[in-house]
Amino acid sequence: MSGSSRTCKFEKALKTMQQNRSSLVESSKSSNVWRIAVINSAKRMVGDEKRRREEKAEKCMHLICWGPN
Repeated sequence: MSGSSRTCKFEKALKTMQQNRSSLVESSKSSNVWRIAVINSAKRMVGDEKRRREEKAEKCMHLICWGPN
């Protein structure tokens, strides 16, 4: 009888460890997704800033060549 109660305690402990491990795996996956999203948005912001600079330079060139009319 004491042998089966020990087995039961070990099974509970193993199940708890598996659940904790599963939750850690899920949280690491979500943090990786978050990191990728941050990197992508940073790249997009750099691309947007480059495009804005090019548009500003084009407008300045237009004003220099053709005047404000």
